[in-house]
Amino acid sequence: DEIQEFSYAMIYLICSIGGTSRLGWVFAGDTAQMISPGCSFKFAGLKQTLLSLREGIEPHLKQVAHLLVNYRTTKDVLQLGNAVLAKAKEHFPGAIEFARREHAVNDFGLKVVLNDWESALAIKPSFGKDQALVYSFSKDTEDNLTSLKQWLGDHPFILSALDSKGLEFDDVVLAFDLDRASWKVDSQEPVALNMLRELYVAVTRAKRRVVILVKKRSDTMLKFFSSLEYDLDYHPDPKTLFGEFNECTSKEQWLQRANSLFEEERYL
Repeated sequence: DEIQEFSYAMIYLICSIGGTSRLGWVFAGDTAQMISPGCSFKFAGLKQTLLSLREGIEPHLKQVAHLLVNYRTTKDVLQLGNAVLAKAKEHFPGAIEFARREHAVNDFGLKVVLNDWESALAIKPSFGKDQALVYSFSKDTEDNLTSLKQWLGDHPFILSALDSKGLEFDDVVLAFDLDRASWKVDSQEPVALNMLRELYVAVTRAKRRVVILVKKRSDTMLKFFSSLEYDLDYHPDPKTLFGEFNECTSKEQWLQRANSLFEEERYL
């Protein structure tokens, strides 16, 4: 899984160790989520790597299959993810391979909303074991991270977009404080592609609800979101909004969550 995060040399080594006699390989990945530094994966490159392992195996290589039904994420969250993906394919067609719109099975009727960053940090919400904050900063990283940790206290799930990969939560708050160039996707600059990928990863961590924090000076960010094929609502009252997040999680539930992460080798 997450094959897009592997180098071709790593894939070659793993398949060589696993054996080439039975050709029992299954690879799953999503190039829209390729945010690890230094990754440059292509499915064509994967095919060439596999062909180099053993002569005459090309007839055994299957075509790329698309998993288009999403059983985890609710409709509105998935619609936003699809909108971000469409924007990435529009401006960076060569960078996002094989990605197609997914369809959600669940619909909780919860719209993705924008909320003022400063107003949100003025209140003290309580997050449970199935709620997370996912961030990405292009500057003032330490100051931003310190303020978010002060906001949520000792909550363990304050994660960078990269650290959030592979995890899932009921609710996710996004805190993206990026340079103006990152939001100008029509410039086709690498920083804009990286933003789109990180945003896609962050949004799709949520099963139920996403809240996006926006700073007052973030006009380019707001312009980007208004250009998406999804109508984002602005929620004016963070106290009411995050009051719905307040979740009383027992010590036993936290322990169960910690044990499950440990068993999955997700060491935060």
